[in-house]
Amino acid sequence: MSEDTDDPNGADYPTADETDVIRYNWHDSERPSVAIVEAVAVATNRRPTELPPLQRTVDLDAVDALLTDETGALLHISFRYEEMDITVRADGTIEVQTPY
Repeated sequence: MSEDTDDPNGADYPTADETDVIRYNWHDSERPSVAIVEAVAVATNRRPTELPPLQRTVDLDAVDALLTDETGALLHISFRYEEMDITVRADGTIEVQTPY
């Protein structure tokens, strides 16, 4: 499991440790789809710009709409991206299960 790291400018960024699950709160980001890429980047020790476009895997507008709709408070979405299992919950949690 990971914990958020405080940035001196007030931003929180996810961190990776030796475990294989990254937890990240997408409520700190503009959109859930942006936070998913940020969380995967941390899990793989890469920059978000080094990852393939997430829209090749999921419909970004649908992900953002479903997860930010207040009627879907118990909703979660799961999919595979970059050989990892991703689960995103409407409560703001993103879990990235790495293959190693």
